Amino acid sequence: MGNATSKLKGGTLTGAYPPPIDGATLPPIPKDSRNFVVRVPEDAVKGESFVVDIEGESFRVHPPKGVKPGGKFRYKHPAEIHKVYATTLDSVPGMVVVQSKPIVWGSRAFPCSSIYGVASSSADILQDAQAELLRQVIKAGCNACLGINISVANSATAAGDYGHRKEGLVLVTAFGTPCIVVKAAEMPPVQATSTVVTPLYNASVIDTPIYD
Repeated sequence: MGNATSKLKGGTLTGAYPPPIDGATLPPIPKDSRNFVVRVPEDAVKGESFVVDIEGESFRVHPPKGVKPGGKFRYKHPAEIHKVYATTLDSVPGMVVVQSKPIVWGSRAFPCSSIYGVASSSADILQDAQAELLRQVIKAGCNACLGINISVANSATAAGDYGHRKEGLVLVTAFGTPCIVVKAAEMPPVQATSTVVTPLYNASVIDTPIYD
C-alpha cells in the first residue's frame, strides 16, 4: 500500500487520562515495529525466503538482493497492528474498557492530479491512514482504538484549471481514542458491602390508643 511519493504521519494530542480500573489485569499490548540483524543460514537457497526465530517468535523473511548464505542484513518487523481492536463504536462487544488515553491520529498525504485518482485507490488510502493510527495506539500502550473517525481534505479537481492537469494534495486523517480493553469474563467480581441501618424506634412495639 502507498507509494514512493505518499507520506505517513501520526501522533498523540495532549490531554490527561485516568489510571486503570482497580483490580483489572492488563492484557499484553501488541508490539511496535522492531529492528533486527538477521543472519542467513548457510544451507539457505540464495534469494529464497527462510524462517528465523526472534524473541520466541518465528518469522519468514526474504534476504535483500546480494546477501548470500552466511551473510547478515537488517530486518524491520512491522508493528502488530492486526492485534489492535479498531472500531467506530464506543465499545468492543464482550470487552470492558479499563483505561483510556488521549486521542491519537494517523494521516496519509499524497499528490494527486484528479479526484478520480483518489476514488480508484480509496481503499488503500484509508487502510494506510488506519495503519498509522493503530501504530500510534500501540505506542500509547493500548490494544484498542474506539470511536474512529476519518477526515478527508483535498485540493485536487476533476480536470484541473481550464482543462489542464493540475496536481493537488490529498490528506486523509484517521483519529480515535486509544484504550486498554479486557474480556468482560476476566474482570474481577464486584465487591458488594452491606450496611446495617438502625431504626429510630423499636419496630416490635407499636403504641396503640386504649379505649375504656
